[in-house]
Amino acid sequence: MRTKKHDENTHNNRMQPLMRGVMSFNESSKFYFRLLILLSVGLYVVWFYSPYFIHIDHEPEITDALSWVGYGAKFSWNVIEIASHAFLFAYGVICIGLIYFKNWARVAFVFFTVISLIANLGFGLSVYTAFGAMYVQVMYVLDGFILAVIFFSGLSKHYEPTHNKRMQSGAVKPRG
Repeated sequence: MRTKKHDENTHNNRMQPLMRGVMSFNESSKFYFRLLILLSVGLYVVWFYSPYFIHIDHEPEITDALSWVGYGAKFSWNVIEIASHAFLFAYGVICIGLIYFKNWARVAFVFFTVISLIANLGFGLSVYTAFGAMYVQVMYVLDGFILAVIFFSGLSKHYEPTHNKRMQSGAVKPRG
């Protein structure tokens, strides 16, 4: 004889394999956040190397106008190029840290965002096509969204320092 309890248990047992394939809200939000980080890194890399291919899509006059980038800079072009490559590399490392929810990456992301804004003042003239300007704006909006997520969303709790997490779990005994 079947009872209501038996029907509920049978239903739950049938649903368990289906539910294992569905991500929880927390896992889902981590997944989309990681995709956002990868999208941001991808956009920065494409933007960074796009000047090397700009002559393919544009007439010589436009290419000449776009080549004025850096005019009036406070630093030599070699310094700007080396600093830009170092920044891109560091940005990639920081984003890897963000993907793995490392607290140092969150602090470094804020630091590099502020430094990049200040450093732009010394890099001289910036000339973009309409698409290039839109592209840069999208990257800035993504950076702002990432900042909001790492500090003000439910995912921000995953950035607590590792030592505090170990103390809360009881793995480390506080002194005193």
